[in-house]
Amino acid sequence: MIMICQKTIGRRYQHPLFSSLRLPYRWIQDAGYKKRDCVFCILYPASCIVTLCLNTRVGHNAGNKYPPGVSQMNRDKARPLENHWIVLILSAAVSSGLAVWSGQDAGFDLLNYHYYSGFAFLHKSFGHDFAPAQIQSFHNPLMHVLSYLVLANLPAKAAAALLGAIQGLNFYLVFQISQVLFSEYSRPLRHILAVLCAAAGFYGIVSTTELGATYGDNLISILVLSGLLLILRLLRSGRILQKSAAPACAAAGFLAGAAFGLKFTSANYAMAFVLAVPLTLPKTQNWMRVSGALLCGLVIGFLATYGYWAANLCSFFGNPLFHI
Repeated sequence: MIMICQKTIGRRYQHPLFSSLRLPYRWIQDAGYKKRDCVFCILYPASCIVTLCLNTRVGHNAGNKYPPGVSQMNRDKARPLENHWIVLILSAAVSSGLAVWSGQDAGFDLLNYHYYSGFAFLHKSFGHDFAPAQIQSFHNPLMHVLSYLVLANLPAKAAAALLGAIQGLNFYLVFQISQVLFSEYSRPLRHILAVLCAAAGFYGIVSTTELGATYGDNLISILVLSGLLLILRLLRSGRILQKSAAPACAAAGFLAGAAFGLKFTSANYAMAFVLAVPLTLPKTQNWMRVSGALLCGLVIGFLATYGYWAANLCSFFGNPLFHI
């Protein structure tokens, strides 16, 4: 894990704060690893362990506190957004600050094709240049339009702050997902567990390294987590068994399909939506309705983000998946 951290972090976290830390891990430093790497290696698994321990401790008594089918979240409907807006604002602000603090992104992918792909998509016709960024030239450029517009029109620090604020939505979404999963617990404990889960999910070494950068993984994840939140809310409330839940299921599928179209590495999440969610339903007719809604939404979302690019690839090369 330490080797992965060392290779992943690179030089974006060279800050005096890290050099002032005094951690009792001389053997790690003697092996050539920096003190800042020790911080990331220790805090992330520690937050995961704390979250799991708390969850295990409270899980034994949670079932006896409330009657079956009655969640504490339903008792809190009078103030459903209490403290949630605070979490949203703080997550965006902290993420934005970390992105600026990490320094300007100068990764190879940005220099190779991230910036160029967004520029070419907006200002050049398809086929104007041939493979200027090698095989990455045939990736869907739509995902890089946002980062190009931000970098082209804002100063470096402002661009990093804006991208970091958007990427901070991942923390808020994991917080909301945890709220649903821990809905049987009392309000203070549910908020604590949700914050710990969000911190554990957001503080991954790749996530923190990509703050303010243009890789797009923590932008695509916003779509995936939003779709997952919709599904979990339907499952938790039982409304997924109703016919009126079909539009919400289609919306969740659309978000997963849009992420799939923007970046093919999210295909596993899109397939999981369609295959795993129906298995939680008791009846065949519910399974067919939910699967149909999810699949339709997934296809529409995929075509919305990849259809135009697939048509261009097919017209020039006879293959909508030319680069694969």
